[in-house]
Amino acid sequence: MVTQVGLMAIFLVAAVAIMVRPFGVGEGWVATGAAAIALGTGLLPLAAAGRGLLLTLDVLAFFGGLLLLAAAGAAAGVFDLLLHFLVAWSGGSPRRLLVGTAVAGALVTAVLSNDACVLLFAPAVLRLIRRLHLPATPYLLAIAFIANSASLVLPMGNPVNLLILDRARLQPLVYVATVTPAAAVGTAILVLALAVASRRIRAARFPVPDVPGPPDPILARAMLVVIVALVGADAGAVVLQWPLGVPTLAIGAAAAGILWARRPDALHLLRGGGAWGLLPLVLGLSVLGSGLGGLRLLAEAAASVAPHGTGPGAGLAVGTVTAVLSATLNNLPAALLVSSGLGAVHHLGGLALTVIAGADVGPNLAPMGSLSTLLLFAVARRAGVRPGWGGFWRQAVWAGPLSLVPVLVLVAVR
Repeated sequence: MVTQVGLMAIFLVAAVAIMVRPFGVGEGWVATGAAAIALGTGLLPLAAAGRGLLLTLDVLAFFGGLLLLAAAGAAAGVFDLLLHFLVAWSGGSPRRLLVGTAVAGALVTAVLSNDACVLLFAPAVLRLIRRLHLPATPYLLAIAFIANSASLVLPMGNPVNLLILDRARLQPLVYVATVTPAAAVGTAILVLALAVASRRIRAARFPVPDVPGPPDPILARAMLVVIVALVGADAGAVVLQWPLGVPTLAIGAAAAGILWARRPDALHLLRGGGAWGLLPLVLGLSVLGSGLGGLRLLAEAAASVAPHGTGPGAGLAVGTVTAVLSATLNNLPAALLVSSGLGAVHHLGGLALTVIAGADVGPNLAPMGSLSTLLLFAVARRAGVRPGWGGFWRQAVWAGPLSLVPVLVLVAVR
């Protein structure tokens, strides 16, 4: 009992420290330091750390590929061009620009993943917002909430989706038939709610700039082909139930190679302005999350939620518990805990989809709920934007339940 509580305490302290960065300590140092402390004190078993490290290798390959693609795409102006089109559509209205940003973020998340939205799309949004002299916080928060909600739309939207589908031995087509419609409804509700909330943006209309062409049209078209290839590779990997890390890293390396061939002078952009420092953050949190996923105490509690069946009531209960645990502990360990508990009572197959729904959308209740939210705020700080976490908490009061409850109900009563 003491060991389990101690490990949870270390994770929660690390999550808070990542958010507030005491004494200016970087996120990666906090996460890896917390994992080292848990391992050194014996709170994190060596076997669990080893499993977490093996899982993290694919995750690191996935993020490495996205970072390479983000740097090459930025050099080609692909994402900036997308944002300029959104500016033109907005007609100079900050509110319409926010709605367009939310819709575009949802599409990027659905077809590429929530982490891709954070690493590829969000930096372009932040650069554009600063050029237009608009307040960054509303747009940043819109991306944070949309990335969580839209990650449920398709199986490749969130690595947690693939993990639980594999554990439950469910086919991706079952997911698409059952979860995708509910996730689309939930995401649409959230976009409408963000549109209403955007009335509070205190910013004047801005002059609509001309939509410039990319600096190198050939390079831009090549990067678009690479992005389409990544979507196809991810979809193929999902259908074949293969890991996403290797194909994503290979496509990211191809993007870097194309950049080198067309613009050797731009290779310095692959350094990512310190973005590679996000990899230790991913490593530390993944190792800690794997340790939390083996906690017997919480797994038994999760199993007690649905001991007698897999009906709509049990689905709602399981989804709610997963969402609350995700908001508290992070969605990866929460999904592992609940799925382990349900597997022990042989109900995982019937309730896996509500576990996924709670794990994906539950992080809209609290900022430490998903790695993508933590990454987004880290990306913002590296871009010189410091929005503070108070805005997330204030918006989570209404955006969290509004995006979560309809989805859980629709998935549970499927």
